[in-house]
Amino acid sequence: MVNVANTAVRGVQLFLTILTLALSGALVAKQTIGGSPSRVNFALFTSIFSMLTLFYTFITAIIDSGHAVLLLGIDSFNMLFTFAAATALAVALGIHSCGNMEYVRSNSITNGNPDQTGRCHEAQALCAFLWFLFFAYLASFVLSFIGWRRGSIGSSASRSRV
Repeated sequence: MVNVANTAVRGVQLFLTILTLALSGALVAKQTIGGSPSRVNFALFTSIFSMLTLFYTFITAIIDSGHAVLLLGIDSFNMLFTFAAATALAVALGIHSCGNMEYVRSNSITNGNPDQTGRCHEAQALCAFLWFLFFAYLASFVLSFIGWRRGSIGSSASRSRV
């Protein structure tokens, strides 16, 4: 039987991961002055890691099988990485108005391109979507933990009863 809640959360994670991957990739690609900031690079790494792990977790959500401890570990790492990336980017941005040109010119994330206002909007959107992705991974971690405690996600306890 397909676990609808788990599949829905994994679908949301897939959508948000695609958004964060596109935004962080665009920020790295559009960096014309100097090197890409390490916080943006870490956001890109987090998005790539999330996409790679979603290949496994999304399939296990659809077919309702998988190793419970492995799912817990994957969700833990994704939750940790997205929290760290979202926090680091939020701290670096300071979340001011992108219309404030003094802020935009002086910020290390936004001043790597001639279109600094557009870059500022992209960076703020990336930060917001990273937070949404963090909460999606928090929800899947809770669902995985509940499934592990019940022994229902392909754990050895459910297999030994058969």
